[in-house]
Amino acid sequence: FEARQAPSTEEAWKALLDLRSLLKPQRADGTGYKKPGLDPVLQERLERMREFLWLYTNVDAKGVPLHENPVGGQWMKAADQAARNTGRTHGVYLSRCLRAWAKAYIKDHKALPLRMESQTFSRLDDETVAAELKLHLQSCGKFVHAQDLVDYLNVPENQAHLGFSESISLKTAQRWMKRLGYRWKKEPK
Repeated sequence: FEARQAPSTEEAWKALLDLRSLLKPQRADGTGYKKPGLDPVLQERLERMREFLWLYTNVDAKGVPLHENPVGGQWMKAADQAARNTGRTHGVYLSRCLRAWAKAYIKDHKALPLRMESQTFSRLDDETVAAELKLHLQSCGKFVHAQDLVDYLNVPENQAHLGFSESISLKTAQRWMKRLGYRWKKEPK
């Protein structure tokens, strides 16, 4: 139950002040601001969080929303409004992300909404698959084509041997050949 509760506006205000100093750090001599030097995606996310926290904390001393900001003090509505203010689609998803990022940041000011590293992998990462495909390409002769890989993987026995359920596209074959060290050049005339 506690994990679902919105943080207090006081906690959110402290986080908002910290976010402002993170996004606009002062110069050493005290005049003006310097660039924060953040990753562009991280900076965009922090700016969205700042806007969301401002909407949430913009209340009077009694915690009542001000008339120009009807979503003040209302966690979900402030996140929805901040997501709509971006002008992008996927407002519900962004609203959920803003709430999660802001809650984590309020709890620990070092918890920044960083980008997740890609979790994709290629079938070529398997050394046996790469070795089998190289062996096949070497057996094709001096001039090989990406279509040779497509044709090889269209054969059901080869698919079963390598653990494929279907063939690959021509574009995938071209990318794989490049990763295997093959380069394209025009045939000499």
